[in-house]
Amino acid sequence: KVPELKVPTWTTSKLSNGAQLIVSERRGLPLISLSITFQGGANQFESADKLGVAAFTTAMMREGTKTRDADALALALQMLGTNVGAGISDESGSVSFLSTTDKFAPTLDILADMLLNSTFPAPAVGRLRAQRLVALANQNAQPGFIGDRVFSRVLYGTAHPFGQLPDESTIKAVTRDDVVSFHKEYFQPA
Repeated sequence: KVPELKVPTWTTSKLSNGAQLIVSERRGLPLISLSITFQGGANQFESADKLGVAAFTTAMMREGTKTRDADALALALQMLGTNVGAGISDESGSVSFLSTTDKFAPTLDILADMLLNSTFPAPAVGRLRAQRLVALANQNAQPGFIGDRVFSRVLYGTAHPFGQLPDESTIKAVTRDDVVSFHKEYFQPA
C-alpha cells in the first residue's frame, strides 16, 4: 500500500519590510530550523566578468561584522553549538541555521549581524582568492571536472549563464568593492 503523504500545516504573513514569513511547527523536538531564502541567484546577479562574486560574498560573511571579528563569530557560534550557513546557487540563495529552542534568539542575533553588518575585511578577500585559485587548479586536473566545464559551454554556449563558469581571470577580478556591492544589491527583503 502506498503510504499516505502528510504535509505539515503552515502559516504565512508579510513582514513590514516586504519579506514573506512562512512558519511550519512540529512541536516534538526542541529545535528550530530557520532559513531565509532569496529569489534569484548568481545567474541573475553576477556579471560575466565577475563570475564567482556571489560565492565570495557568502564566504566573506563569516569573516567579521561591525561587532565581531571572524574569531569572535566562530567562537560565539561554537558556544551556541550551531552554525550559520550562507550560499548562493545559480537560481537562489539562502542564509540558514538549526538551533535548539533555548539558543534561537542569540543565534538569530548572529545571523542578523552577519546579514546586516558584514565588514568584508580586505585581507580575507586575498586569502579567499588564493584558496579559490588553488581549488580551481586542483579541479582542472580532474577529468570529470574538465568534462563538466566543456559540456556546459558546448551545450549552452558562452553567452548563456549556464555556459559561463568562473575561471582564473574572473576569480582574480573580484575585489572587496565588488563583494560589498553584491552584498548590498542581493541581500534585500521581498
